[in-house]
Amino acid sequence: MFGVQTRRKTAAPWGSVAALLAACFATVAGLVRGIDPEVILWRAVVAATLVGALTAFASVLAQWVSQHPPEKSK
Repeated sequence: MFGVQTRRKTAAPWGSVAALLAACFATVAGLVRGIDPEVILWRAVVAATLVGALTAFASVLAQWVSQHPPEKSK
């Protein structure tokens, strides 16, 4: 139905949290190693994208598994 908004029922946006932490870690690691700012930026963007996507997928998968328990065998 058009115009109807659905909202995920999660306690926290774990994908976003993990992405921000990964970007911060990549930035600090780049600064410590003395890498060029442009390279630090790209590494932070890539780290945030990959970690955020994988964490969001794992969070959705864990939520789905918890809502669909395995069937009992006879």
